[in-house]
Amino acid sequence: INTPGSYILVNNVSSSGSCFTINSSNVNLNCQGRRIVYALSQAGYGITTSSINNTLLSNVVIKNCNIDQGNTSQLVAYTIGIGLVLAKDSVVENNGIYNLFFNSPGSVGILINSSKNNIIRYNNITVYGDWWTGNHYGISIVNSSNSVVHNNFISDTASEGILIVHTTNNIIISNNSISTIGSYNKGIIIYGVNNTLIHNIITTSGSAYGVMIYGSDNILMYNHINTLGRYAGGILMYDKSTIINNDINSAEAYNIFLPDPEYYSLNNIPLPDFAGYDVQSNFGNGKPIIFLKNLRNQIIDLSGQDIASLIIVNSTNSIIRNAYISKDGLLLYLLNTSIIENSIIDISKPDVTALLAFADSSDIKNNFIKTNKTTGISIIGQKNFVYLNNITSISG
Repeated sequence: INTPGSYILVNNVSSSGSCFTINSSNVNLNCQGRRIVYALSQAGYGITTSSINNTLLSNVVIKNCNIDQGNTSQLVAYTIGIGLVLAKDSVVENNGIYNLFFNSPGSVGILINSSKNNIIRYNNITVYGDWWTGNHYGISIVNSSNSVVHNNFISDTASEGILIVHTTNNIIISNNSISTIGSYNKGIIIYGVNNTLIHNIITTSGSAYGVMIYGSDNILMYNHINTLGRYAGGILMYDKSTIINNDINSAEAYNIFLPDPEYYSLNNIPLPDFAGYDVQSNFGNGKPIIFLKNLRNQIIDLSGQDIASLIIVNSTNSIIRNAYISKDGLLLYLLNTSIIENSIIDISKPDVTALLAFADSSDIKNNFIKTNKTTGISIIGQKNFVYLNNITSISG
């Protein structure tokens, strides 16, 4: 399509590779529910924008299309249902996208690449793919900014829901339903910065986190995250972000987890700004997750309140006592010259260490610990004292 205007698809169409390439701004493509079958024998797009001289196209609308990856019997290279490439002020809405070939080396339902100020909404995306054959994503957002991904339904088998990578920023991911099945298939992965996830429902059924955050200064609010498999935690935070009012239910692992400082040391990565983490008013398996940071010369008495987990970061010369922790254990990051005492940590999840500490010169004493792992307490650090604790392993 090389000329501005409104285009209506009146028949089903198919192609050995790509079906439609939009080379012009101000194009409205309405498929009226017609079927587009692409990549019958080679790599391609169902529909894509393609800019000349790297000038962003604008005001492109792609709507009401049913797009199928055509070849399900032989290996086909990378396939993409809809590509919004080098585009701005455009809309992709109310499309059905089905990439149903397991042996593809990679497939994406909707790709947003090098674009800005776009809206992706009301799309139903199904991507099937084996994680060991390549990269498969419901929606992939690359080097893009200031866009909204809203009210999409993403169902992935052995694929990942939404990927935000590279210099992507200021993307709002809201009110989406994301479901993944497969061993390593996360709901949402964020490498970009200053992005917002709000009011999403995310479910993973394999050994994968609901949300993994590698970039900084992202915001997660009012999401419902359910992870059902072994080693499948709720939120994994590699860098500082804001995590507020999320409802997280991890069946086997941590609801919120920070990687250990040794990860950064072994990979020659500077430690994140633990003081910049903002974690408030979240629930794990129906119980409060308490996050404390930057404690200095304080006494924190939790008075036996039943909580999912207690996470303490970047704290010195403080005393924490009388906690009752029943889901995710006690996580201590960069704790110095402090005391953990008189607490009950009763954990039945098989992938949770009851007390995990990265601490120096601290005392852990007079605690009752029950764990479903063979290790009740794990400490990395020096000059710590662990004594007078009652530790029971129900796993033997």
